[in-house]
Amino acid sequence: MKSGYQQKRPDTTSAKLLLYNTFTSLAILSFLVSGYSSSAQITISYNLESQAVHFGLNQLEKVLKITGQEVRKINSSTNTTAADITIQVLTDPHPALREEGFRISHRENILQITSNDPVGAMYGALDVAEQLAMGKRRNTIAEKTINPHFTVRAVKFNLPWSPYRTGQVMEQHTAVCRDLSFWQAFLDQMAINRFNVLSLWNVHPFSFMVKPTNFPGANNFSEQEMMEWKNFWTSLFKMAKDRGIETFIVNWNIAVSPELAQAYGVQERNDTSSVVKKYSREVVTQVINEYPDLSGIGITLA
Repeated sequence: MKSGYQQKRPDTTSAKLLLYNTFTSLAILSFLVSGYSSSAQITISYNLESQAVHFGLNQLEKVLKITGQEVRKINSSTNTTAADITIQVLTDPHPALREEGFRISHRENILQITSNDPVGAMYGALDVAEQLAMGKRRNTIAEKTINPHFTVRAVKFNLPWSPYRTGQVMEQHTAVCRDLSFWQAFLDQMAINRFNVLSLWNVHPFSFMVKPTNFPGANNFSEQEMMEWKNFWTSLFKMAKDRGIETFIVNWNIAVSPELAQAYGVQERNDTSSVVKKYSREVVTQVINEYPDLSGIGITLA
């Protein structure tokens, strides 16, 4: 590849470390709940087909299986079979629940998780999973109503391409940060720890996301390389959205790619010419149009 990035076989060291920590946690969890004995099948019903709901549901299922429980999942909109645990996104919002809030309660031997929105339902399922992992039984799960104290719970992540500084400290993580298995594990941990915003920072991200129609010299990537970049960003943004995480790219203003500066005779930094203005409008518009799961764009001063 060009633009300072050379394609390598992905070094998945960081991804493997995250996965190792996950497996270690599961091993500890298995030890903690080893006192459980297998019991009858647990039926979990849910009333909304949502990726966020399914993420919470799958985390809950993992814990129940480790405790020796057989799990059956049903969509209550098509199946009215009585359930042991229900996950319900309310059609009539509960006034005591704010966005991403949830309520856990017991009713006639049914453990109920309710929320006004899918992400809150996901957090409720994660809360129940954590209580089970701490050794509680289904009928001793604590009843609670939880609303977030902070609406934005963000992680700032500096990407290694187009970095604000150069050197081995940035280059050694390039392959890992192109590895979607790393991001899957990272986003899983963000959701489990209730982070809901991922901000991705580098000097000029746009030339790694699109080849501007009227400024093709803004990067030197081939058509195949641009397809690989687009698949990366599209997959990353969707995985985040599926876990209730908003994604924002943040660039340094005013900065353009070195390729653009050379090809169109402008300065790489602090250029307010008509060429840079036209390019900036076009490239930002194209990124917005091509990445519908991207939540927003932020700007920091260069």
